[in-house]
Amino acid sequence: LEAYAARDYKATLQVGGRLMKLWGSYYNVWSSFIAAVLQCGKADVYATVRDLYEQATAQVADYPEQLRSDYLQFEREFGTFQTWHEAQSKAQRQQRALEQQQEQQQQQE
Repeated sequence: LEAYAARDYKATLQVGGRLMKLWGSYYNVWSSFIAAVLQCGKADVYATVRDLYEQATAQVADYPEQLRSDYLQFEREFGTFQTWHEAQSKAQRQQRALEQQQEQQQQQE
């Protein structure tokens, strides 16, 4: 991302948003995008990155467990105890839903 290299926060968000339309189901793309936003963001980047994690959680198909782990780490480092606890509860619900879905798929086979 050229915008990332130039440390241009707004341009990084614009370019990343366009990339997510094409490659948004891949963990590595989201991970790189979020890292770029964190690196060139300002002190108030927390809300933006939190929103990006929420979007990524809804889209990532290849490594959802890793994304949840990254999000929890982000909340530990940048959030409050309350936001971390909320993220942890949500991650546990998502993990249970994923396990149920996998179990149903196995039963259908």
